[in-house]
Amino acid sequence: MLSLLSSPLDFPAYMTHLTYLKSQVSSREELAGAFTAFDEKDSGFIEFSDLKHELMSTGPHRMTEEQVETALRGFVEKAGKNKGKVSYGKFLDMMMGEQRNSREKDPFILSDHAMRT
Repeated sequence: MLSLLSSPLDFPAYMTHLTYLKSQVSSREELAGAFTAFDEKDSGFIEFSDLKHELMSTGPHRMTEEQVETALRGFVEKAGKNKGKVSYGKFLDMMMGEQRNSREKDPFILSDHAMRT
């Protein structure tokens, strides 16, 4: 992909290309909406097994079991009341290049909840 850029690569060209790539990603609100559809309790967590099943069995770009486990490995809770669940707020933070205080609620998740009630 970088081979499409002028050579030698200068910082402005790199930033322009990076901005273009980021524009191709869905907004945080759109991604949160996809996750909240599976979050029946509006807890910010969804069952890993449910998400894994959906990613492997639906859509035009189905993932393999290995791809799902690799992509979500760091987001599955290993202990406590959310053991075996995916924190999709943390996943969205990583996808969008953001870092949020763990106690801070995601405004897009909350706004989606408000729309459903």
